[in-house]
Amino acid sequence: MICKTCGTELRDGVRTCPICGTRQVVTPPILPQMQPAKFVLTKQRVLSLLCVLTFILIALWRIITA
Repeated sequence: MICKTCGTELRDGVRTCPICGTRQVVTPPILPQMQPAKFVLTKQRVLSLLCVLTFILIALWRIITA
């Protein structure tokens, strides 16, 4: 950061210039906009879902026929 009055190079976060005493305006950093996560059906997710559903159906079938 550089002092607007005297041009002295300042460390980040300094509130006043040690040379001329001018208060420095500290602007907060701009945060990136958070976007909602998109649900993407990939081949691996579809296969995993089918495997889980198959195991659930097998378990239910064994409970019903027992």
